[in-house]
Amino acid sequence: MNKTVQLIYIKGIISEENLELLRSKLDNHDIGFEWHDISGVPQAAIRDLVAPIILSLSSDVVQAYILGLANSASYDLLKLSILEIWHKVTGKKYNKITSNGIQEIEASIELNLDTPGKMKFKFKLSGNIPDNLKEKCIDQAFQLIELKSIPENHTEYICSYDTDNEQWERLEQLDFIKKYIIPKNG
Repeated sequence: MNKTVQLIYIKGIISEENLELLRSKLDNHDIGFEWHDISGVPQAAIRDLVAPIILSLSSDVVQAYILGLANSASYDLLKLSILEIWHKVTGKKYNKITSNGIQEIEASIELNLDTPGKMKFKFKLSGNIPDNLKEKCIDQAFQLIELKSIPENHTEYICSYDTDNEQWERLEQLDFIKKYIIPKNG
């Protein structure tokens, strides 16, 4: 198994020291940790569709969780790692260069979980989710990928957290675009 966690981030939002510490913790549980700084690299993504900071868990990590092969200590470490990165990102800003000049934008983070069956889940970990719900939010994200009620003919879901109902809203990518992106641009 190639159990890895990968972080795509913008330099300055999370320190190298914090990333090295996180790598050390994950290494102790045989989980690799890689990070890639995209500062200065042109990004052609719709901000509401793709977050500038992406934390991806390989399908091997997700499979170990689904099959119960990941012990509770490994799962707790993954959850704490996600929470730590989420906490570091919340409230941080970065500069985005557009045709209208430089804009300061609040950083957002996305948790990508790829299942062994090639389904992809993108969980939007926004800053508006209260701290007291963040742990529950991550637990529910992992529980959602276990559901057998997900149609196998769909391959990519984007999930946003409904803080009023304290649950994830799971939408196919096209439905997410229709609901959240087209109304803003239309």
